[in-house]
Amino acid sequence: MVKVKFFTLLRLDLGIREIDINIDGEKRLIEVLKDAEKKTPKPFLHKLIDEKGELLNSAIILVNGKNVHHLAKLDTIIKDGDEIDIFPPGGGG
Repeated sequence: MVKVKFFTLLRLDLGIREIDINIDGEKRLIEVLKDAEKKTPKPFLHKLIDEKGELLNSAIILVNGKNVHHLAKLDTIIKDGDEIDIFPPGGGG
């Protein structure tokens, strides 16, 4: 099982803190995120991924505490027992 945790504005928007995703073997991060989106009350991937299917530079996704921007981004391999933390781009002024 993979634990997917939502933080900041994404947590407020979805109204949930975390979900569990069952995976067999290994999956790419994008596949796990798509599975997660199916289990949330609202879509959220559009807040993390651009129109070309690339991870936004301002979105932070950690896999076991490591930023996927320093790994293989959306192609990062996810295994049973991993934890994914999602921080959407923030706003401010």
